[in-house]
Amino acid sequence: MTAGTTQRGFTLIEIIVTILLGSILAALMFQFMGTALTGSSGPVNIVRDSADMEALMEEVIADYVKRINANPATALALMKTDADALVYGSEVTMAYIEFDGSGNEAVPASPPTDTLKVTVQSAGHTLVTLLTNSRAQTDDPVSKY
Repeated sequence: MTAGTTQRGFTLIEIIVTILLGSILAALMFQFMGTALTGSSGPVNIVRDSADMEALMEEVIADYVKRINANPATALALMKTDADALVYGSEVTMAYIEFDGSGNEAVPASPPTDTLKVTVQSAGHTLVTLLTNSRAQTDDPVSKY
């Protein structure tokens, strides 16, 4: 070797230290990103469950509109019968309700009443709507849904 030449490159120790630091950083990154990645499906599941609940509620309302257009006197009773038979699944419950003088919900003294409370539950969320015998006269316009 001559005195005036220098060699270029990395030493074995520099390469080992670089690999060691890279693996430590990768382990830390995996630790922090792993929890973020596993929890990232939560919002997607919530939106999917909400969409499923809304679709089920729309199905119930569409059936109610068909029935009240056909015969307003039996629409609520038929809806309650279907809910009790689990036609809409176990997520849908229906109960007759009425309201007391101060506007609070009360259990009717003698069902059936003119108000049916429909509840759709899924994954900790709840949708509620009230169905009523609102067509008091046969010449009321037919609802379209």
